[in-house]
Amino acid sequence: MTEPNYYLSLFPQALIASMLDPPAFGSYYAVGTQVNSREEAMFFEVDPHYLEGQFDLAMARRRCVADAHGNPKRSVYLSIHETLARIPVAALGRLHLVTSDGVTLPLAQAEEGRIDRAGLFLYQELCPVTPLVVSRLAPHAFCEAITAADEPIRLPRLVFADLELGELAVDPVNGRADNLPYPNLEHLRDVLSDFMRHPEKCSKLFQRRARGGLPYRMIKHGIYVGDHEHFAFYPFPSLEALETTYRSWWRSAQFSTTP
Repeated sequence: MTEPNYYLSLFPQALIASMLDPPAFGSYYAVGTQVNSREEAMFFEVDPHYLEGQFDLAMARRRCVADAHGNPKRSVYLSIHETLARIPVAALGRLHLVTSDGVTLPLAQAEEGRIDRAGLFLYQELCPVTPLVVSRLAPHAFCEAITAADEPIRLPRLVFADLELGELAVDPVNGRADNLPYPNLEHLRDVLSDFMRHPEKCSKLFQRRARGGLPYRMIKHGIYVGDHEHFAFYPFPSLEALETTYRSWWRSAQFSTTP
């Protein structure tokens, strides 16, 4: 029996078995079979060796078979609750970003995920919660702080992206912001400026809930997943690569909804 593919969807959070390869699954998941549903999607490939004993893989294998007409089984849900926390970072393979048109961009892990630079960061948390957060912490340190085992309020694991702040990253008061599509820019300036008045603060909420999904075109460095012990970085392609190698995806992503 052929092993199905296993995908960890981020919104909604779910572990899904499928006979479809990643591009076909991305198209199906974002657009649907009748092209009536158009939503961005994001999912990891998952190594099934890490899933044994945690999820009902026997059921997935039993149900992931082609129908009488030879059509592949598109999806079998294995989990829809606290799924990210149950799958170790080591199990995660490529991350796929799918546009609302169903075009998929695969991202591979980088060996080094530390970004240490001066300035402020804007993070969009993607799973299991979805606020927009401003922080003076670089991605790895931010992830460690959010998932610290000794904190009374913590997340077991987190997926998040860092978004472009432009000049506001170093000068929130006077920096130009006319190229930033975020709503409530004056509020964003106020939140960023608060770090100048309170240097003891590490992170601060900007929006309780991100609006309209992840704005792909505003991703700065990439997407991160981790906890207080493990961390992985998925770098976003350069603008040159987006305009050449990934041109079809990039053109589709230009219509992504802003936060």
